Amino acid sequence: MPLDTSLELPKVIELEPTLTCNLRCRMCHVSFMPDEPRPALSAELIDKLASLRGVYVILGSGFEPMMNRQFATIVRKLTSLDAKIELITNGTLLSDDNMSALLDADVNIFQFSFDGIRPDTYEHIRRNSKYSSTIDAICAVRQRFAGRSTLFSVNSTMMKRNMPEVDEIIDFWDRADFDRVLFLFMVVRQNEPELIRESLYPVRSKFYELLDRAAENLIVNRRKIIMGNPWFYKSSLKSRFPNNVRDGLVFSDNPATRVTPAPRQDFQLGAGPGMSFPCKSPWTFARIMANGDVQLCYQFTVGNLRDSAFEDIWFGDEANAVRARVAQEIKLCQSCDYYRFCLKSRDLDCDDPKSYFQGDLLRGLDTVDFEAGTMRVDDVRAPELIESIGAFNIVRFRGSYLGVPQNLGPLDLASVRYEDLPGLIVSSNLRETRRAIKASTGSG
Repeated sequence: MPLDTSLELPKVIELEPTLTCNLRCRMCHVSFMPDEPRPALSAELIDKLASLRGVYVILGSGFEPMMNRQFATIVRKLTSLDAKIELITNGTLLSDDNMSALLDADVNIFQFSFDGIRPDTYEHIRRNSKYSSTIDAICAVRQRFAGRSTLFSVNSTMMKRNMPEVDEIIDFWDRADFDRVLFLFMVVRQNEPELIRESLYPVRSKFYELLDRAAENLIVNRRKIIMGNPWFYKSSLKSRFPNNVRDGLVFSDNPATRVTPAPRQDFQLGAGPGMSFPCKSPWTFARIMANGDVQLCYQFTVGNLRDSAFEDIWFGDEANAVRARVAQEIKLCQSCDYYRFCLKSRDLDCDDPKSYFQGDLLRGLDTVDFEAGTMRVDDVRAPELIESIGAFNIVRFRGSYLGVPQNLGPLDLASVRYEDLPGLIVSSNLRETRRAIKASTGSG
């Protein structure tokens, strides 16, 4: 297949320096990952991104990027490429060297994950973290960036426990000179009683009232900070304050208010060449994993930076084959959780229980008992992506480690026979699965 010379290099890339985290937040997928060694991105591989000068880099997304011991070096190398950086972090590992590198970088957005605002609530949700030291470190970063154009944002995952703190969250981060707070619905990803009991779905009406009250307070008192949640697409506040509620965000007439850009939506939404589905990610976006893999569509590995420069991978045969396949098989896009929960989170229906559950748990929605924290599904653990090796994903499912060829596309592992899946590798041990994949690809 010839190179597609009409294709431009991506406008946005996501870089995962690690596949782990120092915290074990109760609702996070990391808390349910097996205790196995995880790869860390070698800073030397950033040199393979030389063609991406000026690119927008989202640094960290599903894991804590500063767990990589070379984090500061990675940032400095990205700075040498004139990269614009959006950093997503829990704020607990802001060492002097990390801060020095970030102060010299073009940090467009500092995005902190911080759930609730009361110490006991925060420490209950974000296990292994200390409220006082973390809040002090985050506020110190804000002060060190004072006077710069860098935007500061907080993602607060909301559940029953921290739902009453909406007003306090807005008040605290507004006084700390932050630009935005995004209130995220907790998505239940595991059949765990505490998570089910903490779901906002059965108390969503009360949560809407709290959001509306905080939003009206923000508008009337002309607070600088912006708040966001999909509820504001439906809220009656839109008719009362038509100039202050837009695109799921609420903002006042304060002249110091700063709108935070959304590069994912700006560059990834809209149909790609030959597509009817409104997502052009394979043509505008790539994800680089901690082992050097380059992925399209959050699922297809099309090369590795250890073997090739980024531009050779991006314009290469494997990447072009994925683009052709995505254009032909719309079901790949329709079943994509990345599209549903990230790119189009603004379209989540707050009154649909499917917006509060993910994966195999969707099959048990009609059995949920929110008070007891129980539900019945065929398997209590959804398939869990452990890592990617070449053209294989290693998935932990029902006590086995599966080496799943990526060319099989999205699979419902609970409803297929393994023997019907060509190239599938099954083992009870992660190391054996890794060895079998390497043997099958001749890379062992």
